[in-house]
Amino acid sequence: MDIRYPIKSEKDFLYIYLTLYNALKPEEKRLVPSEIDMIIGFALLPEEKFQYQRFSTLAKNTLIKNYDPHLTKVNINNKLYTLLSKEFLKRDEDKVIYLPKHLLTALSAFRKNPTNFQLNLIFVDDSKQNNSNS
Repeated sequence: MDIRYPIKSEKDFLYIYLTLYNALKPEEKRLVPSEIDMIIGFALLPEEKFQYQRFSTLAKNTLIKNYDPHLTKVNINNKLYTLLSKEFLKRDEDKVIYLPKHLLTALSAFRKNPTNFQLNLIFVDDSKQNNSNS
């Protein structure tokens, strides 16, 4: 099946990407709209300044100032903990939080070719693979 969807901005792209991602996740791991909006805000922070400090205090202040003045640091922190528990965000041994690699890779590919970004979905039967390992 080939679906063509016109996307006008990086924000639109991330929204569609996360909506598709959400549809494929179990219900307990799905993102709510406010989490999606917050992830988009963090993902769109300037790379040169926030690439390695995407969830720092400065990044949170920038998100509040530039994207959503209704957010507070407490709201952001609560959402971050929820996203960690849903296993969307990752935390390393130094307690640094990262956006998932698939999201950053897709965003990078979209930035390189925004007029023709392709996303392939492959459906597999995991039960057969798991049974063969038993």
